[in-house]
Amino acid sequence: MHAFIVEGHMERAIVQRLCKGAPVRRLGVNGDDVNIKVMAKFVHAQILTLRDRYRPIYIIFDREKRSQSVSELRENLAECLENLGHNRELFRICIADREFETWIAQFMDDEGIVQATPIRPMEGENGKAVIKEKMKFVGRLYSETVHGVQFFCSMNPNRISEISESFRYLFESIDDRCAWKRSSDDF
Repeated sequence: MHAFIVEGHMERAIVQRLCKGAPVRRLGVNGDDVNIKVMAKFVHAQILTLRDRYRPIYIIFDREKRSQSVSELRENLAECLENLGHNRELFRICIADREFETWIAQFMDDEGIVQATPIRPMEGENGKAVIKEKMKFVGRLYSETVHGVQFFCSMNPNRISEISESFRYLFESIDDRCAWKRSSDDF
């Protein structure tokens, strides 16, 4: 069985909803100014709490405003985790470019409604700001743990994969035994 280490409350709620039964740990450190070496120490601590019972472990966080590319961040974190004694076969590092909400915002129309097909590509853009603005325009306030979870869980992961390279990496990395991945053709 696999496990997840995620950055925030929204991501945790999404994984708990879509990958029922899989252990989900919060990273414990957040923000675009967090050094990757510091993040690696927090990930290391979470990996140790999982006691070598889960493979692979998916590490999911946002690139945010970091200047490095997603692939550079992935490689830097992998090297740090190797230096802490973890084999790369143990984990999959999946980074949203720029934020988890960017995967959602690409499908949101001007009225704040998530559509089945993408409106426009937004990889690397501030998706959270886009969602907030669109929801504000129609008189609603955005809540990550309410709307973000609801929006993301209603979306077809195959469609997100078509438009987002960072999401495609996550989705293709997910074990085929995952119920969410198996059900993705039912959307």
